[in-house]
Amino acid sequence: MKKTYLIVCLLIVTNALQAQQEEFNPIVLECQGKVKYTMPGDTTLRPLKLGSTISRDWQLILAENERVDLLQGMILFTFDKPGKHDLKATLPARPLANRGGVTGDFYSRINSIVSMASFESGIVERKKAKETTPATPEKKRAKGKSKKKELPYIPTKGFLLPGKTEFRWDSPTGKPGKWIFQIYDLKTDSLIWQEETRHTDHTFDLSKPIFKSMQRYYWKVTPKANPVETITKQEFVVAPADLAKEAIFNVAQERDYMQAGPYAKVLWEAYAMETAGMIYEADLRYRELMAKTPPYTIAELVRNTLLMRHGSGGRK
Repeated sequence: MKKTYLIVCLLIVTNALQAQQEEFNPIVLECQGKVKYTMPGDTTLRPLKLGSTISRDWQLILAENERVDLLQGMILFTFDKPGKHDLKATLPARPLANRGGVTGDFYSRINSIVSMASFESGIVERKKAKETTPATPEKKRAKGKSKKKELPYIPTKGFLLPGKTEFRWDSPTGKPGKWIFQIYDLKTDSLIWQEETRHTDHTFDLSKPIFKSMQRYYWKVTPKANPVETITKQEFVVAPADLAKEAIFNVAQERDYMQAGPYAKVLWEAYAMETAGMIYEADLRYRELMAKTPPYTIAELVRNTLLMRHGSGGRK
């Protein structure tokens, strides 16, 4: 019994140390060019992946005009000189773990989201390793017919800028139909706009004179065949036109934002939109990063937290 207890304690301590070690593993926030790395005792050159979590034991190899930004703890490290870079000689074993202000909040969010994703991925991998039943092979698709990944969409709500905005919903039956798109004044519950469409998405201009800044509205969709049934209903506020600029201004004063590369800069701005309540604008930027080649995996991880908090309206 005592031996079993000691083994359990050893496992707990080992897991805690491993989790602490993973907490300080550098995250590739920016990678410009075809940067390579080598592992200890191995001279094989491997491509560094944008958005990945790496080890301090690695060595980066940069060519001319290449750049890497690594987030370790709460500190950003930039490598932009050609040649070999020994990470263990540059990155501290125990970097800054706490930091106040906007930058601290931004980095804390990135670290926690990436750490959780890495933890969940490890569980999945261990579960697969334990499975004895071989996985069923996927059916081969015909050439030229690659299946496009369906992206869960976030309902259009919160602060919306005056301008063209996309509203999306799902058909309850999964079949085409005719839909009535309506916008109401939330306070008076009076209908101020109505259109009919055959699509499950509709772009509407919120800069029309019928809308007032900082006034609350809601939009809903009903089937034309059954107007009593509500497919979706979401509240929103028409924000001042300069709200996005104000949100970006709040992060633009941060030194790390000013020094950030193009990928990380968009991630910063998405964070600024999200904290200002502009979920729609934040989502546009996350999706922009996810559409890059190669895709920015961190953007997808952060966007998934939006889905958890605000719900998915379906897949588009």
